[in-house]
Amino acid sequence: MDRLKQLVIKHQNNFKFLLFAGAAIACLNTLARADFNIILYLYVYYVWHNMADSKEAQTNEKINSFFVFLFSLLIDFIWVFFWGSRWGEKDDNEAFVHSFVIFFSWIGILLKVID
Repeated sequence: MDRLKQLVIKHQNNFKFLLFAGAAIACLNTLARADFNIILYLYVYYVWHNMADSKEAQTNEKINSFFVFLFSLLIDFIWVFFWGSRWGEKDDNEAFVHSFVIFFSWIGILLKVID
């Protein structure tokens, strides 16, 4: 746990840029998806920005938000596999939007893995 705390403190400034990128991708995904990731990214950014110094309680809050991030990654995998297979079968007027959202959902998952 101490090793994770040191990693959090070391990469704190770089993490903010990835959070903004994830929020931007989540905004694009709202074209065809009720995406909770916008709120998640903004909350994690709020925690990261307002708790910039590394006191014990603040570091614990950052680690707790990391575990929420991991849980949301699982939800994203379930969503992409479920709707990716359903939307891939249809050939309708919204096929481009569906493909666009699935593509950017995978990019969002990749950003979460990098985070």
